[in-house]
Amino acid sequence: MRVLFLGTGAAEGYPAIFCECAHCSTARALGGRNLRRRSAVLVNDDLLIDIGPDMVASMHATGANFGRVSNLLVTHSHGDHVQLANLYMRRQSFCATTPALMDVYGTPPTIEGIMGAAAARSLAADEFHLRLNTIRPGDSWQAGRYRVTAFAAAHAPELTPVFFALEQNGRTLLYASDTGPFPAETWEQLQDFAFDCVIIESTMGIGPPGTHHLSMHQCVEHHQRLADEGRLRPGARQFATHFSHNRTPPYLECVDFFAPHGIEPAYDGLVVEV
Repeated sequence: MRVLFLGTGAAEGYPAIFCECAHCSTARALGGRNLRRRSAVLVNDDLLIDIGPDMVASMHATGANFGRVSNLLVTHSHGDHVQLANLYMRRQSFCATTPALMDVYGTPPTIEGIMGAAAARSLAADEFHLRLNTIRPGDSWQAGRYRVTAFAAAHAPELTPVFFALEQNGRTLLYASDTGPFPAETWEQLQDFAFDCVIIESTMGIGPPGTHHLSMHQCVEHHQRLADEGRLRPGARQFATHFSHNRTPPYLECVDFFAPHGIEPAYDGLVVEV
């Protein structure tokens, strides 16, 4: 699997749009890997995890072609992870070619939100060439060439958030964002997996432990527990993502923080072969 990080920032982006804190000012001055769009990843050329507000900018910056995406996994319905306007752009009036049918997978609040927004405009999902699939924590299913499993996340419980494992050609990826400390049932479910690549959020930065997001210290602890429980295959790569400007230092300081633990801070445009 080829994983392209389209964005690695939290809801406000990094630097945040109106903020002039030290972190944001440094990011603006340094540019490069310090600039973070809202989080999403493209797997190979046919599967997206999340579709937030920065997809056009991500396409321009990375050269990604979203016209080939046939599967969309949505972690939850917060606006930095699913921007419905992006799906509207699949209509004939905005898209000169007819996009391939896209299967969208989300928990009930996500799917209901998409359906409700379409109904409010007297539109139907098939006008966007979408097939909406309701999933729940613990479900496992085949999405094209991928075996996908959804895990319960500790984040905005009213939205039934999830994160995902992908299996393809004997390789397995874990993408865990947004979530606080993994629930007990998730740790139990993870016992059935061995991962070649693990990506875990660290929104809260170098700060107190989070309950609906993870700090950088908690991110390290989660990676270590997966290793201790034998969930990492030899040579597995480990990443942190979903960084907020509030307590997350600039990129090179993140490198220094995570390096002793064998973890890499992801950055926008990073490509990983799993």
